[in-house]
Amino acid sequence: MATYSIRYCVIWNYLPHATRLVEEISFMANYTAQDFHLVEGNSGEFTIWRDNEQIYSKGALDDFPNGDDIVRLL
Repeated sequence: MATYSIRYCVIWNYLPHATRLVEEISFMANYTAQDFHLVEGNSGEFTIWRDNEQIYSKGALDDFPNGDDIVRLL
């Protein structure tokens, strides 16, 4: 089973985006909040990882994802 983590920027208060995203994914797909680890990241960071592979970066797209975006990547 894969390990998922969301790395978020504390300075820019990205934690609410991370928790909202976990709630959306849990509602839409067969995941629970415990399947995701929320990790304090670097300044401006909002990335999503499956095991050691980055599958999403806000920096690359300059936008926060919604649950639908991420479910397709999982």
